[in-house]
Amino acid sequence: MGKSKEVFTRSVKCKKHFIYIKLLHSQQEQVFKNLPVLFLSLFADQYDAVQFACGEEIMVTEYPCCKFDDVWVSGVSSSVRHLLLMDKTNHHLLGHNFSTLAGQRDVSPWTRLIEVLFPHQIALCRNLQDLKCSLTFLNDLFNKPFIGHNHRKLRKKAIKLGILPERGEMSQQEWSKLPLIRLYLHGLELTVTDLVIYSVILAKLYFFALKIDDLKDAITDWPLLLQWIDRIRSRVEHISSTYLCLIKEKITSWPDNSSSSTTPALLSIKKLDSNRMKLPLLQEGDSPCYVLASECLQVVESTSGIVEYCDLDHEHLDWSAHPNEIRPQRHNKDNNDKMDQLKSMLCGVKRVLSKSDKGRDSIKIVDFCSGSGHLGIFLAYFFPNCHIYLVEAKWGSLHFAQQRIQKLGLSNITLCLCHIDQFTVKFDVGVSLHACGSATDVVIKHCTDVNAAVVSSPCCYGKIRESKFISYPRSSFIRKKVTPGEYVKISKMADLEAKNEYFMKFVDIDRVNGIAEKGYKECIIGKLHPLACSPKNNLIIAHPS
Repeated sequence: MGKSKEVFTRSVKCKKHFIYIKLLHSQQEQVFKNLPVLFLSLFADQYDAVQFACGEEIMVTEYPCCKFDDVWVSGVSSSVRHLLLMDKTNHHLLGHNFSTLAGQRDVSPWTRLIEVLFPHQIALCRNLQDLKCSLTFLNDLFNKPFIGHNHRKLRKKAIKLGILPERGEMSQQEWSKLPLIRLYLHGLELTVTDLVIYSVILAKLYFFALKIDDLKDAITDWPLLLQWIDRIRSRVEHISSTYLCLIKEKITSWPDNSSSSTTPALLSIKKLDSNRMKLPLLQEGDSPCYVLASECLQVVESTSGIVEYCDLDHEHLDWSAHPNEIRPQRHNKDNNDKMDQLKSMLCGVKRVLSKSDKGRDSIKIVDFCSGSGHLGIFLAYFFPNCHIYLVEAKWGSLHFAQQRIQKLGLSNITLCLCHIDQFTVKFDVGVSLHACGSATDVVIKHCTDVNAAVVSSPCCYGKIRESKFISYPRSSFIRKKVTPGEYVKISKMADLEAKNEYFMKFVDIDRVNGIAEKGYKECIIGKLHPLACSPKNNLIIAHPS
């Protein structure tokens, strides 16, 4: 716990920071993603750093976003968290061990709620009745007892707050079974999640030309939610009027959805993360899918003529001639396998750069899912005239990369704390080393959308799942042969030790064919060298026409 706090507190000691908000959107959903950052900037007394975008700015990541020294932070959860980290007096709003909204939106149901589900839900509301319907899940939540991470400590606090009686003559067992009532969304203490949700509700009421008292009159049958509103209202009364005045000033015309026929669906507190494709893991002896994959692979290899298999020209690299900071390490020792992987990725990047007609000084390379920056820092060192972007969703990893970059004195790297789809810069080469499961396909899609070269080594084939960005199979040819369910089952076979090479090849052929269908003239499946450096050793290289 102490180490985590140290990382976060050190990370916010920056010389200057800016907060970028864009309220000029054609969709209400996008407006409701930006307004919580405005609200939190007022709450954290950081409004002086706010920059309102007029739509002509060229940003590194999508709005809302913040820039802290050399780090770009994108998304509602990451932006509001970093705002609160700027001042120690607000650290309590991030909950135990700074964990509130720290998870990624594809993992944490709360982050997914405030970044995706709730803005979309509120945007669909056409009147006060729709808004009440959208808040049903909050009422359900407050009527459900909660269990915290420190049961005894929470009960002592609940006694002080008067929401739990003293034990008295009750047995320990009887007293411990008394339910704990929620005062706020995460339990007994106010957190940033409460402020984000409240700010969106307040803005939607303003859009309806209503006040918070009008909402209270509509939910008189929900006493616990009424009490939550009163608690939040008393904590933010000093900034609410300023917040609404800024909305009036900055949003001259709201995007109108009054004619929409879509009714807000009921959010469920049990199914905030229900869009995952969950299929049973196949066993090695599942012969039907094995035969199906075998037949498809034979057809692809015999008729496609698109996929090229080749051995890359792997160069010898004398690591002792270069700074220690570019070497990936594990437990303060050189990670030899990772060093071999980096050399292979370097060969792949050199191959696509040799076919580019752009000068090195204008080439932008993006290391997606960069982690602690092994690959991106390695490329920045060997290609000093290229600009490298490190895109990573976990601050702990990116903070470690930041320290390595400072030691090396590299000036051609930009750090981006965001998801892949939030990165907005047009680039020339996209790279990823062992991006897990569907992340590899999201990287490839992001590259093909901007006609950028691809150098990617996939990983965790069995974790492939469909999303709003990605559907399977990736190529039209395989799509005619197998269903999405069959495809995902086949991909799970690639994570079995026996015959995994066979199924890895099947999935990556589908990926490369999908890239070729986008008009790419060179699509290669190579290998990391030596093969023993990783069991997931395929290397996809594609260069656009």
